[in-house]
Amino acid sequence: MFSNIVVAVDGSAPAKNAIQVACDIAKHYNSKIHLVHTPQVDTFAIAVGTSAVAVKASLDQIKDAG
Repeated sequence: MFSNIVVAVDGSAPAKNAIQVACDIAKHYNSKIHLVHTPQVDTFAIAVGTSAVAVKASLDQIKDAG
């Protein structure tokens, strides 16, 4: 019935519970589990005169947030 199960994870208790439920379902149906996590990087912009410039996060900042 379920060949692939996608679980969004963020380290919270509900996410850990979702992983456990996904594991139980996967065991029953011999499914593959795919964990998805999107890091949330602190971003900011610099206002110069009448315009603003967004400062992009570095790869290291993204890795640390993940």
